[in-house]
Amino acid sequence: MYAGWVGASLFFVILLAAPPSALANTSPRAQLEDFFRKATTALSQATDRSQAEDAIRRLARPLFDISGAARRALEPEWRTRSLAEREEFTRLFGDHLLRTYISMVRGRLPRGQPPTIRLGAETIDAGGRVALVRTMVRGKDGADVRFDYLMTRAKADWSVSDVIVDGVSLIANYRAQVAQVLRRSSYGALVARLRAGPSADGPPSVPVPAESGATAGRVVPYPAAQRAASRQVEVP
Repeated sequence: MYAGWVGASLFFVILLAAPPSALANTSPRAQLEDFFRKATTALSQATDRSQAEDAIRRLARPLFDISGAARRALEPEWRTRSLAEREEFTRLFGDHLLRTYISMVRGRLPRGQPPTIRLGAETIDAGGRVALVRTMVRGKDGADVRFDYLMTRAKADWSVSDVIVDGVSLIANYRAQVAQVLRRSSYGALVARLRAGPSADGPPSVPVPAESGATAGRVVPYPAAQRAASRQVEVP
């Protein structure tokens, strides 16, 4: 196992110490459990950081609603783009989104000691199509960090449509940052930055209050996380 991911592997193991959901075939929590199990196996087989991160990206891509996230991040510009432009933006944005998610998880786990992480309850709205799965991570400084997964249902499966870190939405922040790039330059410039990858000057990594000290203008709360609470399903 690649040493830089030892903490992450322990993270997944501790998460799965909770009993599996009784709603194993339909529960959003169960789908996250399945992702964490597969990620644990992949990390145990990785020999370096690049291999480890590639493995997690491959597992996370089908779990995340990349197309929906890309559309929400680009609105209202999305409506003016051609099908080919939307497909390219979705692919590029998806790569950037998954890199950021992996970086956020790794960056908050303590190194050299097993982190304390709890997989909490799932909250499903009255229509049964939107859910919030709560997790709590013991961060590097000893304080708890909330990682909440907003999930939507398509047929029998659930997909992650947003990750909310201590009340701050990953997608809402990206939307604010994309809008800022579009105001200052152009859609072509935005796509060029995404094509250039992580070394490009934007869109920047999503700020998280506990570590970034970002201003209120860059941190966008996610009110929908509180709205998806019409029906709560407590999972042991």
